[in-house]
Amino acid sequence: MATAAAPVSERVVMVDSPLYRARVSSKGGALIEWDLKYRGEKPMVAPGVVETRGVEIRRPGMDARPIAFAMATGDLTLAQETPTGQVRMVGEDGFGLRV
Repeated sequence: MATAAAPVSERVVMVDSPLYRARVSSKGGALIEWDLKYRGEKPMVAPGVVETRGVEIRRPGMDARPIAFAMATGDLTLAQETPTGQVRMVGEDGFGLRV
């Protein structure tokens, strides 16, 4: 039996590096902005044209719904001194699936 997944307020985390800038939403982990920085900025996400929906769960007889992730980290800036990092997100679907 389904239980309501704990409500999570929507949050956006910015990831900025010398090569790209991205904004990740807690609503499914969707990329709401992703700009390549190569000879000028090139948007890779264009609302209504090229976009991501993030992680959605589909159950028989139910509409697909995005996982509401809790963001365990804040904004992230990558540079030569700090070339790696991570954005940690944890969510549940209300049926016991933990992502």
